[in-house]
Amino acid sequence: MEIPYLPDEILYTIFKAVGECDAKNLGSLLRAGKRALRLVYKEDLLRTCNIQSLYMENHEDILEGGKARCFFDKCLRSANPVANYVEALNRIIHLRDMDGGIELLESNGFNHPKSTLAAALCCACSGDDCSASKLFKVFISSHGHLHEEGAITIGC
Repeated sequence: MEIPYLPDEILYTIFKAVGECDAKNLGSLLRAGKRALRLVYKEDLLRTCNIQSLYMENHEDILEGGKARCFFDKCLRSANPVANYVEALNRIIHLRDMDGGIELLESNGFNHPKSTLAAALCCACSGDDCSASKLFKVFISSHGHLHEEGAITIGC
């Protein structure tokens, strides 16, 4: 498949919209040649693309050796917050690396509610009450009390 001549800025805008909708749709673009590959692998696109289908349909695709792991790794290096969250949970659950997982969750900052809540819970489970308390307070100040509707829907 050859991409028709369009300026890179227009193609990038299209690719970014496709990625924000569903990263799986970028698969055919990755096979469209070097130009498309260069545009799809731009850090800003990888940071904002929606990778939910990559792990929801078959989570093994993003594990080591999985068919989507290379793309997932690029999203991780670009600091995609969902990729960081999913990889942190993978480290905690499958690799039993609690400290590495918490560190990755905290790398998302405090504006990613799932990461903040997961980090707080993991700190509490690992016995680090001080960090857990701090993270719960940050979560509550940014996203509401745990029993409020907004906070409850974060886990859904």
